[in-house]
Amino acid sequence: FPVTIIAPTKKHLFSVGWHTWEVSKIQETTFKSGNRGFIVELVDDAELKAIDVYMVSTEGKAWFLQQFLTAANAPQDKDGIFDWSEKDVIGKKILGYIEHEDNPWIDRQGVEHKDKQSKLIEFKALPNL
Repeated sequence: FPVTIIAPTKKHLFSVGWHTWEVSKIQETTFKSGNRGFIVELVDDAELKAIDVYMVSTEGKAWFLQQFLTAANAPQDKDGIFDWSEKDVIGKKILGYIEHEDNPWIDRQGVEHKDKQSKLIEFKALPNL
């Protein structure tokens, strides 16, 4: 039988800087580390390409999730604790900052490749215009 070699999926490399994103999907999950969290799919307004962002919800480690929920203006209770559901953030537009990071990988022939990948590192609310 012929063997088909499938190359790794090439993810879109977004430009470095601030982008406007729309929240399109949220999936609750447990990560390999055992931490609970969410995989959030964001779509870039200008390029109409998506990126998945992984956010931990474990107490003491949820700073990135809190920054995301603040940017999306998710509801909070009187004590400032986020009291939200998926419907509170799906479709919301936020700002997110992209950086590039190295993504080394080794192909099936043992050759190491050094690609760049996009990484969202910060969220902010869109300014009121």
